[in-house]
Formats: sequence, C-alpha cells, structure tokens
Amino acid sequence: MEYVPDFKEHLAEIGAACRRFGVRRLWLFGSAVKGGWDPSSSDFDFMVDFGPRPLGMSALEQFFGLQRELEAVLDRRVDLVEFPAERNAFFERDFERHKAELYAA
Repeated sequence: MEYVPDFKEHLAEIGAACRRFGVRRLWLFGSAVKGGWDPSSSDFDFMVDFGPRPLGMSALEQFFGLQRELEAVLDRRVDLVEFPAERNAFFERDFERHKAELYAA
C-alpha cells in the first residue's frame, strides 16, 4: 500500500510509541490511505486498539499521550479513534476497505 510521501520513514518511531502506550493494533485510515491527502492542510487519522494500560498510566494518559507522541513524530495533527468505536455502517464499511495496519503487538 502506498502512503503519503515520507511516511514510511516514521514506522519505527510509531512502533516505539505503540509499545510505550500499550497499543495492540494501530491502523491509518482516511485520506492518507484512500487518496486526497493534502500536505498543506490534511491531518492523519488513526484507529487504535489499546491493550492493558502500562502500570501507573491512566486511560487519559494512554490515549492523549499516544496522540501527542504521534503528532510529534509526524509533525502533523492526528485524529485518534479508539477501537471499537461507536460507528455508523458507512464509516465501518469505508474503514474496512481503506485502512492500513501500521502496528500489531
């Protein structure tokens, strides 16, 4: 699968962040995968499946810590959706068709 320019160079850092914040699986979706990504204005959309929280880390620290770290690594705003999320049927079909798994523990 083709990603937006220069995205693959960050996969090791993304994996390290996922391990630090107890992520089971992380997917990229949205315009960065299905096309239409605009380097002047687009963000990155991620779906995250968290495993058990690391010792001493709250759920808020886990979620927002991962979001902040991904934003720092990618130098871009990140929208993070937790899996399974309340979704409508259209979103679910679109996600299943246009997703790229970036990390699996």
